[in-house]
Amino acid sequence: MRSAVTKADLPSPDTKRWTARHKAAVLRAIEAGLLTREQVMLRYSMSSEELVEWERRWAYDGARALKVTRRPPSWV
Repeated sequence: MRSAVTKADLPSPDTKRWTARHKAAVLRAIEAGLLTREQVMLRYSMSSEELVEWERRWAYDGARALKVTRRPPSWV
C-alpha cells in the first residue's frame, strides 16, 4: 500500500530532468486530489498532451512505463 502523497513529495516547479519517480509523484498527487490536472500543467509548464501521455503510460504499466527510452514501446 502506498503512503499518502504530500506537497513535500512533489518535484520542484523548476524541474528540468523528469525521472519516472518525479512523474509518478505528480500523477499520484492528481489521483489523491492534492493537485488538479490544471494546477499540474501550470505548476510545471506542461501541455495537456504531455500530461495525457504520462497518464496513459501510468495506466498501462505504472512507474516502469514512465521511464524514458530511446525507442517507444511496441504498445505506443
